[in-house]
Amino acid sequence: MKAVIFDLFHTLTAPEAEWSDLPWTSDVLGISRADWYRALTANSRQRLVGEISDPVEIVRLIAHSIDPGISQDQIGRAASFRTQRFRRVLSSIPASTLHVLRELRSRGARLGLVSNCDCSEVSAWPDSPLQGAFDAEVFSCYVGSAKPEPEIYLECLGRPGVDAAEAVFVGDGGSDELRGAREVGRSRCFENDPRQRRSVRATRGTQRTASLSRRGTETEREARQVEAGNSKAARRAATQAGGGEHIACPRSAQGVRLPTRG
Repeated sequence: MKAVIFDLFHTLTAPEAEWSDLPWTSDVLGISRADWYRALTANSRQRLVGEISDPVEIVRLIAHSIDPGISQDQIGRAASFRTQRFRRVLSSIPASTLHVLRELRSRGARLGLVSNCDCSEVSAWPDSPLQGAFDAEVFSCYVGSAKPEPEIYLECLGRPGVDAAEAVFVGDGGSDELRGAREVGRSRCFENDPRQRRSVRATRGTQRTASLSRRGTETEREARQVEAGNSKAARRAATQAGGGEHIACPRSAQGVRLPTRG
């Protein structure tokens, strides 16, 4: 395995509930979080492919699809807090995550990043400790396509000249990204294994990895939710890339650890 392609939010970052103590967008707008996320999902295409890039306009379109009476003052404040929240999460990447990325690179793996995001969500990317850690950084808002569309995966693979048969995709599964990765390479998914004998620190959720290899045919099974959330999938990706042992990446790469080479 020559390359590992990562999702960004909730994979290399902490879960959104841990991003900061700033107000949630929905709270500032005076709507429920369920309504906000439902509208955010339903009205994402334009912002994700960069057709709309202004932070205030992004929030306004989503907010007014829920309640046209939400004031411009609320929208402006919500957009400001939302940008700050993303700035904080991108500046607070766990040291263990950065260590794993460096270790993978030192073992010869090419690294890629594929993220569905609007311009305001990655405006702080130049100041993130993750910036420069990848051979290819592909953001949907800058390339005009979004996961699970094949073009965004192929863009990431093409920049370092890696074939799909040589790569593995690591993500939390949002935006149907695992299906998209499989369809690019017609391959398999790995699932969590709660029976690992040596685990890392406890974390929440699960992490699934889809190989981009054209040779695999194993069907994806639903990843089991385990208390420790340790990911056999991400561990296996690192092992194939050069000899790792454990990576715990449930919605976050916190607690990632690789053995020393002796």
